[in-house]
Amino acid sequence: YGTDEMRRRVADVPESGDWIVEPHDGLLRVTFFSPVGGAPMAFFWADMRGQSVVASQVLAPGDGARLTPRQTRMAQAREVARAQGKAPCTDARFNAVAAPPDSDTAPVSVYLLTPMTKTGVYPLGGHYRVDVGADGRITGGRDFTKACFNLDMAGAPPGGIAGVTHLLDPYPTEIHVFLSLWMGKPLYVMTGPETVWIVDQGKIRRSKGR
Repeated sequence: YGTDEMRRRVADVPESGDWIVEPHDGLLRVTFFSPVGGAPMAFFWADMRGQSVVASQVLAPGDGARLTPRQTRMAQAREVARAQGKAPCTDARFNAVAAPPDSDTAPVSVYLLTPMTKTGVYPLGGHYRVDVGADGRITGGRDFTKACFNLDMAGAPPGGIAGVTHLLDPYPTEIHVFLSLWMGKPLYVMTGPETVWIVDQGKIRRSKGR
C-alpha cells in the first residue's frame, strides 16, 4: 500500500529505488530511497497504520532527503543480506525487511521473505534472517525451514483452518506470526506429537488440551 501511494505520487520512480520501514510516532514509516552520487537519498515517505496511508510526502533535494546514519545502516544491511546467496521459493525477488537496530552498535536483522506469486498460495518456506553487524559483517541468522512448501488457501472457505508442522523449534517463530498476519487468520503450528500452538493477531498461545 505504501508502494502504491509512492507510485501514485512520484512522477519518475527511480529504477534502483528501495525502501526501509521504521516505527514513527506510533505508526510505521516507509522511506523510499535510491543512490545519488554513491549515497542513498530518500525521495518519498509514507506513514502507515495497518494497510492505510495516514500521511506521505515527496522529497526533493534539500528536504532532508539524506538518510540518517541508522537508515543508512539498514539500507546497507539489506544489500549484505541479499548477497548471501539465499534462494527464494518462488521465481520472484526476495522482499528484504530490515529491523531497526536496538543501538548504534547492535546488529541489523534483515528478513529475506519469499513473496507470493499466486493469489491465495502462501510460501511457508524460503524465509531467512541475516544479522549484519555495525561493521557490515554477518554476525548470525537462521533458515526458518529446510525446504520449500506452500499453503494453498485459494479455495479454502472463509472459516478454513490453516495449519503447519514445525519441528525445528519447540515453539512458533516470528515467521509464523508474519504468516498469520499475512493470511489474516489464525495459524495452527504443531511442534511435536502433543504440542499445538495457535498464532493469531500477532500473539502466540498454546492450544488447550495439548
